[in-house]
Amino acid sequence: MSGITEVNPLPPHYLCPKCHYLEWADPKQYGSGFDLPAKVCPHCGEKLIEDGQNIPFATFLGFHAEKVPDIDLNFPSDFQSIAHEHMKEELNKTGNTCFKAGTIQTTQDKQARGYVLGYFESLGKDTSQIRNAEIDRIAQGCVDVKRSTGQHPGGVIVIPAGMEAYDFTPVQFPADDPDSSWMTTHYDFHAIHDNVLKFDMLGHVDPQAVKMQCDLCGIPFTQLQKVIPISDPEALSLFWSSDALHLKKNILQQVTGAMGLPEFGTENGRRTLIETKARSFSDLVRISGLSHGTNVYSGNARDLILNDGYSLSDVIACRDDIMIDLNELYGMDLSDTFTLMEIVRKGNFCRAGFEEKRAKYTAMMKEHGVPDKYIESCEKIQYLFPRGHAVAYVMMAVRCAWFKVHHPLEYYATYFTLRCDAYDITTMLKGIDACMRKLTDIKNRLATRQKVETKEQSLINTYEQVIEMYDRGYSFSKLSVNKSLSTKFSVDKDTQTVVPSFSAIDGVASSAGDQIVAARNDHPFTSVEDLKERGHVSDKLVKIFEELDALDGLPESDQMTLF
Repeated sequence: MSGITEVNPLPPHYLCPKCHYLEWADPKQYGSGFDLPAKVCPHCGEKLIEDGQNIPFATFLGFHAEKVPDIDLNFPSDFQSIAHEHMKEELNKTGNTCFKAGTIQTTQDKQARGYVLGYFESLGKDTSQIRNAEIDRIAQGCVDVKRSTGQHPGGVIVIPAGMEAYDFTPVQFPADDPDSSWMTTHYDFHAIHDNVLKFDMLGHVDPQAVKMQCDLCGIPFTQLQKVIPISDPEALSLFWSSDALHLKKNILQQVTGAMGLPEFGTENGRRTLIETKARSFSDLVRISGLSHGTNVYSGNARDLILNDGYSLSDVIACRDDIMIDLNELYGMDLSDTFTLMEIVRKGNFCRAGFEEKRAKYTAMMKEHGVPDKYIESCEKIQYLFPRGHAVAYVMMAVRCAWFKVHHPLEYYATYFTLRCDAYDITTMLKGIDACMRKLTDIKNRLATRQKVETKEQSLINTYEQVIEMYDRGYSFSKLSVNKSLSTKFSVDKDTQTVVPSFSAIDGVASSAGDQIVAARNDHPFTSVEDLKERGHVSDKLVKIFEELDALDGLPESDQMTLF
């Protein structure tokens, strides 16, 4: 209601945007409002909005507002620093209340060993004559000793009104650099995060990707919720079927269409989708919770699903599940289920020092008929993800799936811009067979434990996306000094192709591409000579452009040829 999140925590419901008619759905039947079937308002005939994720208020602030809230704000990676500065500017209007969360960097094994060797050398001793065991013994005394201070990349500490930072922690500049724009807490934020409010203002590629896809399609980002329905059946179907991609040969033998989508697009993510038989938005939320937790899926929920006949909705996936399920299914008191949720989500149910509480709540669960398998699952968990975060991540994933189905060229241009760690532009432009040969070679070498370079491993995802794109009937246009952008892949509307960026060429820095784009925006290149002069392009890069047929037929010089 305050407008700070699009995750609606109410139970699943229908709402009329015109006359405000409200109808509650059964949360036991529908885990998410986005799974509700379409319906029109019985009063005015308007199409009803389906929403509600059934997230208890207590998981955010506790029953009596005694819990420090866990607030995560995901910003596009290229906007994160602007958001940080804006927050500091707003909150520091009434005093110095906003600080970056400090970190303490400690000495690690290799560094400690280097210190010991340096110590002996300073004494003029021959280190080759000193036993390794003695060096390691002295080094162990240096391990975990404070080496320097730093700052958390996204954590911002907010001091309560009427108090100052010194009530909780000293403050300093990171690494004692007075030119830094932020001051940080001196103590590691882990030591004070239960006493002050900490915002996690994180840089995330997903909002950046959705914004880029909106820009390429001409969709106003502010109209995102109206234009892209989260319940779009074709977009959702990608998480359990590849049919909506209309693959011509399905060369990669894809069971789902989720490859490349955030949260679910990795090999492990796609395997989890298949193993859990996800079929709804609420199922995807549960999978997101399982994948972000520690000791929650592998060796825990996975065994229950594959070996014991449990369904995805039966296992513990998010921290909210413990509080809701134990209350609704087994009749335990909400205050008890909340306390148990707080113990389990931090991994304390199996930790030393919690034996008394474990015995108490184990006995309580058995009294209420909770199955032994459920209790054993609680004992294995080290960390549980909140459902609110999982819903936000899955909404972004479904939006990317919507673009993948309905605006494929824009989807692939965005993927190759933001989600690729490596490019092989020569092979990518050659087509599906060339990419398949390279992909098969790398995978065969990995399977037989032969040497595979780090870049080659990074290229696996790139090749797979290129192959899928060609398999759907789409392709690249050639690199072009007149059309390619510096660091972003783009879409050529005339030829309906994806145009590679200059940064896809190995060794070409963004500054080189920026110079070419700036020069041609001034006025088009008239010759290779003009490209070199105004675009500051080296002879080496001109040769690469020639090999890639990227010069667009430019003459060598502006000199007129008479004969």
